[in-house]
Amino acid sequence: MCTNAQRPSSFIRSVLIVALMFTMSSLLYSQSILSGIGIEVGGGHNQLLSNAPYLTDQMFELTSDKKNLSFTPTIRVNYKWDTTKTILFISFIGYNQFGGKEKLGNGYQGQFWFDALECGSVGMYSISSFAFGVGLKANYIMKVNVRWLGSIYMSPSPNDSWSEADVTDSFSRLSFDVGVRASYNYQHFSINLESWFGFTELFNVVSGVRENHYRILLGYTL
Repeated sequence: MCTNAQRPSSFIRSVLIVALMFTMSSLLYSQSILSGIGIEVGGGHNQLLSNAPYLTDQMFELTSDKKNLSFTPTIRVNYKWDTTKTILFISFIGYNQFGGKEKLGNGYQGQFWFDALECGSVGMYSISSFAFGVGLKANYIMKVNVRWLGSIYMSPSPNDSWSEADVTDSFSRLSFDVGVRASYNYQHFSINLESWFGFTELFNVVSGVRENHYRILLGYTL
């Protein structure tokens, strides 16, 4: 059982790893090679989509979509290179949290959060300061945490508190997403909008669980 104090640990550890990678790159390479290396920080809204006819023995459920508004963090380093004046590619690696939450009519609330390392690439078409493209990424899932209040059978009472569990072993360690990206660039800075759509199964027990993630990232490129 994880406590609330332990929840940010995966994110903090991943931020430190990404920051160390970025710092080491700066120390190891010359300025000419550094050109194109960048960092992006932001977050987004998540949806955990489920057609799985499955009810856990811990009174949280995974049988319906979890689409309530949520905001989770992303931090990553990337490398951008141009192939022509209008075609460019961006490769990236970093930390991302995704998942979803819901609230049922009886007051039950459930949340699933996935801490993952992601890597991928996006091919983009550039027009002046704008760029648009499509990409593919992989997620290595380090941890899956579930939180719930009440149960799907009865409304939570005023004295009920949130329950929490580590359910990493019930989910796949690797998943893949296809996505689209739009960027606005000004000198070394950028504002980036991304939408990612999972096309592989997340749940080990039965099929039918996937995720969508919509996010905004602020970037700086050397």
